[in-house]
Amino acid sequence: METEFRPDSEEDIKTELDKFRDLAYRSAAELENYRRRVAKDQEDLTDSLKERFAAQLVPVLDAFDLAGMNPPAGTDEVKKYIEGYQAIGRQVAAALDRLGVKEIAVSNNAEFRPAEQEAVVTEEVPGLKSPMVLEVLQKGYSLNGRLIRPARVKVGMPGTEKPEEGRGDLT
Repeated sequence: METEFRPDSEEDIKTELDKFRDLAYRSAAELENYRRRVAKDQEDLTDSLKERFAAQLVPVLDAFDLAGMNPPAGTDEVKKYIEGYQAIGRQVAAALDRLGVKEIAVSNNAEFRPAEQEAVVTEEVPGLKSPMVLEVLQKGYSLNGRLIRPARVKVGMPGTEKPEEGRGDLT
């Protein structure tokens, strides 16, 4: 059985009103925080699903790139087939672009960036001061700044220069 509020003074009424006002403000703040948290969770889930979907499509895009690299010479029919195949590859790339998937820009003779690139092959190159990309072996991709797959590259490593024979330091 609830007890009935019976104020003894105007001060009691103001105190009770302040308690309810504070409770209302706290409840409103909690509700707003809950809404923000749910919206953030939904955004994170959407990004995660996009990332998983894009990770599944990236190898398909690689296959289209590989197939279009050295098309066989042949009849007009073969050429039309290859052009159609390449057009499908461009459509897949455009769909990924609309999702926010971006190719990681890597050029030959650029400095090696381990955060975005994976060194699959290394080669010692005399005269280099720091590791450099010699060749891009497979494109890398990111989604909204998050790495989906690093670019796979051949890296030139600084060479260890050996002193010439017969020229030792004679001091």
